[in-house]
Amino acid sequence: MGKVLKYSLILLIALSLLTSQVGSQKGLEKLITVGCENPDKFTSLSVKDKYIYAVGATATNLERGYDILLSCFSLSGELLWSKSYGGEDEEEALDLTIVGDTIVVVGYTMSYGAGDADAFVAALTTKGEVKWFKVFGGEEWDEAKAVAILEDKIYVLGFTASFGRKVDGFLAILSMDGNLEKFFLVGGEDWDELRCIGVSDSTIYIGGFTKSFGEGRGDILLIALSSDGKVLWAKTLGGHAGDFVSDLVIEGSTVYLSGYTESFIEEDDAFIAAFTKTGELQWFTLVYGIDIDSARAIDVKGNRIYVAGRTRSFGEGGYDIFLAVLDLSGKLLAFQTIGKKRTSGALTQLHELAEEIEVKGDMVYVVGYLDSVGEGFSDAFLLIEYSEKIFDENQRSLALEEKDRLVVFPQTPPSGKISIEAKSITDNIVLKDYTKEVAVESPKLGEYEPALKTHTAIVRYYVQILSEKVNYKTGYYDGGEVLVLKAESPIYFENKTRLVLKGWYVGEEFIKDKILYLTVDRDLVIKPVYLKEYYIEVVSNFSKITSGWYPVLTPLVLEAEPEVVLENGTKLIHIGWIIDGKYRESKLAQIVVRKPLVVKPVYERYYLVTIELKHETKKTWVKENSTIKLPEMDEIYENFVRYSLSLFRDQYGEKYAPGTIVKVNKPLIFKAEYTGDYTVLLAIAAAAVILSVAAIASLIGRLRRRRRRR
Repeated sequence: MGKVLKYSLILLIALSLLTSQVGSQKGLEKLITVGCENPDKFTSLSVKDKYIYAVGATATNLERGYDILLSCFSLSGELLWSKSYGGEDEEEALDLTIVGDTIVVVGYTMSYGAGDADAFVAALTTKGEVKWFKVFGGEEWDEAKAVAILEDKIYVLGFTASFGRKVDGFLAILSMDGNLEKFFLVGGEDWDELRCIGVSDSTIYIGGFTKSFGEGRGDILLIALSSDGKVLWAKTLGGHAGDFVSDLVIEGSTVYLSGYTESFIEEDDAFIAAFTKTGELQWFTLVYGIDIDSARAIDVKGNRIYVAGRTRSFGEGGYDIFLAVLDLSGKLLAFQTIGKKRTSGALTQLHELAEEIEVKGDMVYVVGYLDSVGEGFSDAFLLIEYSEKIFDENQRSLALEEKDRLVVFPQTPPSGKISIEAKSITDNIVLKDYTKEVAVESPKLGEYEPALKTHTAIVRYYVQILSEKVNYKTGYYDGGEVLVLKAESPIYFENKTRLVLKGWYVGEEFIKDKILYLTVDRDLVIKPVYLKEYYIEVVSNFSKITSGWYPVLTPLVLEAEPEVVLENGTKLIHIGWIIDGKYRESKLAQIVVRKPLVVKPVYERYYLVTIELKHETKKTWVKENSTIKLPEMDEIYENFVRYSLSLFRDQYGEKYAPGTIVKVNKPLIFKAEYTGDYTVLLAIAAAAVILSVAAIASLIGRLRRRRRRR
């Protein structure tokens, strides 16, 4: 499968550059219908320079029947112009080739000539202007099937019922200005047709159908001619029933054929065969089912063989277009059908038919007609497909509208090589010169501007988006389109619950990106992946987890600061948690998030109690609403004074007696107040006075005694 791409913003820029180079080719995958309300078809195409030219027929005027149709497209599939050509009756173009600025177209006309239908060759400019128009044939039906140009000669082949025995093949050689130089009959006693032509190295290779030679009811005929019409070799190939070649292409030293056979496995089986340029059969591959399958056109590019045709064995019912790829050994590598989706029993007769295929570069161009979509009964179509998309294993749609779509369906049909012998008839086949018997006319060809409408079916895939919250909706999206997927996130609910985008499922693959850059290259199922989150409210500034959104089933360890000291003499001590209204006595609590929660750490409050005594200050933390007993007594001697505790006074001025039991519900500061006892100091003072008096008395006495002695 094509891989789901994940990009960052930088990679998106890279993707856009890639898309402009390679992806632009992938984006060309489309089918363009051209038609009116009446039948229209393309039978052949040629890709030349920057243009695609397709020829066929259009019935814009039912009174005349088919007219020749020539359309010119750009390489991207834009219809640039269409022209039709004809007379009073019916004409149909069956093949074209381009040389220089000249388009050579061949087919049959019922408006001009000598018989029921005559072969025609027309030369036109690349703008669709008629240079010349030649009609040749006899009294019966004559039809030109294919054309090629070699060495400034135009080689036209087909079949005629006007000359020879029953129906013979013919080869006409014309100059570049339209003069018939030779007209050869190719055949035997029975029915013979020449159907396809290729040229290489001055040799003309012709594929056809013969009942005159071979094994069964009709065999494949392959002839190699020199440029002047001499038979170099001729081979038949077939079985017991009918075998029919539709197209041939020459690549290198090999001639490749495509067609269908009734001789081998089923009713009609598609075949692809390879011959050397000397006529040796290299291999013969069948692609078959239970119903009709026909390989209508073939081209070779590099080491791959591309085949287009129709199938009723595979696809959506009725006849569907098929595209197949084989390697150069004839092994089937890829196969896909293109057809309208049908319900059981409905539209089973619709036809989608590929008539011609051409591969240029990486692109495959196919033309044909289909009944199922478009403007009218059947429309001509041009299919443009990136060659690698034939290998895409994913079913997809080519959509005109929602109701009008073709399904591109990868298949794996049975296939295989069979053993078959190519028989030489070189000595039996004769080219008979009937140049003088052929009537040639140069009538004036009517030119018209047909009123045709176009519709473009682009590759679309069904993208199913399993959410209404995404910026894209379920529906069909263009192949190669880059979706920038965003989903609403977060999505909130009333109960503190939300959904958060975590990534995307694309099919079964999970991509962990919030914005998904996705290239649509297959049918997809996309689902945004949301993770449920619940809001956990933490009622605290001291918890080590914070309030926020947490994914469901997330394990959380609830932890808070064990101790918080506040500035105002208050301290908190963590003791447990309240979780969803329930108390849990644990400093560490483990929970699993399964719903919205309110969690709150539980703290016990302590207050600082300060007792300031005369000789010391005591500080202690006391649990809120607990009590403290103030000191009952305190004595201290200072300067022969005894101080005794008399009361306490707090910071608010309230007095407390020593030994009071105080209930603590706020920070408190108790200052002790004392009373002084001066008894000792007075006694000492009295003694000092007595001693002083005694000393003075003694001194006075001594002085008196001295005086007496004198």
